[in-house]
Amino acid sequence: MKYLWLIPLALMVIVGSAIADDITASATVEKYISVTFNYNSVSFGTVTAGSSDNHPTPDYTTGVYNVTIDTNYAYNVNAYGTDFSDGAGHTFSISNLKMGVNTTTDFYSFTALSTSSQTIYSGSETDMINYHAFLLSVPSGQYAGSYSSTVTIDYVNQ
Repeated sequence: MKYLWLIPLALMVIVGSAIADDITASATVEKYISVTFNYNSVSFGTVTAGSSDNHPTPDYTTGVYNVTIDTNYAYNVNAYGTDFSDGAGHTFSISNLKMGVNTTTDFYSFTALSTSSQTIYSGSETDMINYHAFLLSVPSGQYAGSYSSTVTIDYVNQ
């Protein structure tokens, strides 16, 4: 019985000496990007051999060639294409097609496309829409015909 008083003292030490500690909770949020093109073709109509910087119909200044963007991170717009061909063996270089991208319909910079992917524009996560512009130059003496090219435009997070 003489040690019974130690039991309440031991319980007080155990209960009274609870230790608190901080923990860290963490998570990684993945980058994402989703884009919706409101167009799938660009027509320049009838153009003249030797002409430069032909505008498509309808003109890009109307904002008709645009892309809606949903992203949580900065992004690049990359583009490349195939050379123009009439399907009968006549071609001209994709570098005759220039592309511009902006958040408004005011375009100050155009990049000549190539057959290799290149960055045309870099945007931020606050951009909600991009407008695209295209200019086509036709080499002098180009054989008459209907020409087409396939242009690939990729939106990728940086």
